[in-house]
Amino acid sequence: MNNERIAMSLIFPFLAVFIIAAYLGLIGGLFIFLHGNTELKQWSVIIVGVALTLGVPTFAYLLERKTESK
Repeated sequence: MNNERIAMSLIFPFLAVFIIAAYLGLIGGLFIFLHGNTELKQWSVIIVGVALTLGVPTFAYLLERKTESK
């Protein structure tokens, strides 16, 4: 039991860092792809960035409101 807890306390932080790094790598790759392969260049990156900045909190708010206990 104790060895399992120690193992989990080491695995979860590394797993979290790996997942965040993978997510950021995908977003960065998307931005590079959009900048290099669209006619809008930097404007396509700005549009996607603004959509993420506004969309993620809005989605979280709506999901929280839907799952809120009464």
